[in-house]
Amino acid sequence: MHTLRVSGEIHQLGLWSIPATVLWLVVISEFIRLFDGLDGILVCITIGIVLLQYFYVLPFEEGYARALCFCTIPPLLGLLPWRLYPCRIELRGIGAFLPGFMIGAITLVGREKAFTTKAVVLPGIVFIAVFSLFCLWLLEQHLFLPSRKKSIPKPDPAK
Repeated sequence: MHTLRVSGEIHQLGLWSIPATVLWLVVISEFIRLFDGLDGILVCITIGIVLLQYFYVLPFEEGYARALCFCTIPPLLGLLPWRLYPCRIELRGIGAFLPGFMIGAITLVGREKAFTTKAVVLPGIVFIAVFSLFCLWLLEQHLFLPSRKKSIPKPDPAK
């Protein structure tokens, strides 16, 4: 990443290009890895972002970035049956880190960082909120009431 486009202006990063590239890869990878505990959301979000990049965002001339998109989709589709509820395989560690790293690498090669920022952050927040509310509904718990299982024990007056 040699340049950064902010509000239509292009800024040269110079010596900051290497730390900015590493920071970009780490931030995108860690944000995607946050979804690992939620059954199927990590794989579904990654497939959605990669398909959107492949078909709509990346121009046809970006052959290498489109090839990375094409190579990322089949393993994720193969993993999807084991990642849906009830989850039979947990990715953990590098397995959860790799889809985010691939999204970060595709955006660096394809020079489409603004799209990825919008495509990762907004659906991520929406998916987490909807999924959390759905889980609370399934568990028959209320959003604003404390959990009965984790209530603070009362001190024993006999001691």
